[in-house]
Amino acid sequence: MNFLQVDLFDVKLKVGNNVVERSSKDSVYVVPDETSSHMYMEKIKKSMKSGEPFTYEKRSSGFPERLFLPKGTKSGMPMQMFVYVSQYEGTPAWTYESPVWGTMFDDGKPMGFPLDRPVYGFNFTVPNMYFKDVTIYHKEIEELNLTI
Repeated sequence: MNFLQVDLFDVKLKVGNNVVERSSKDSVYVVPDETSSHMYMEKIKKSMKSGEPFTYEKRSSGFPERLFLPKGTKSGMPMQMFVYVSQYEGTPAWTYESPVWGTMFDDGKPMGFPLDRPVYGFNFTVPNMYFKDVTIYHKEIEELNLTI
């Protein structure tokens, strides 16, 4: 089995049930598609004309958002998701504000932990880990339920 780490973030949980929502756009590993120089020029002109602040994406390196997950197939591509929740107390091993990657932190564990070593099914009943079978479907834009 091969896995790809798609995110690492901290969140405060309360006792009992919790709902954690996170946009894939918040992952430190992805960036939006690049803005063309023509589009930048148009944004600058609009900002100068209207007085609105000029904004731009600060992160310049990462995996493109639109390519991060597999495309899937029309009939569905079976995949498996793995979620691991761990407790850390105090501050992370380090926090870094990078102009390239944004705010990053390290929990002091190896990349991909706990899947950084072989996993044996007979010894893998752990309450803070969850495997979920999912199916990724590819739909053409005409098939999507979009409101533009």
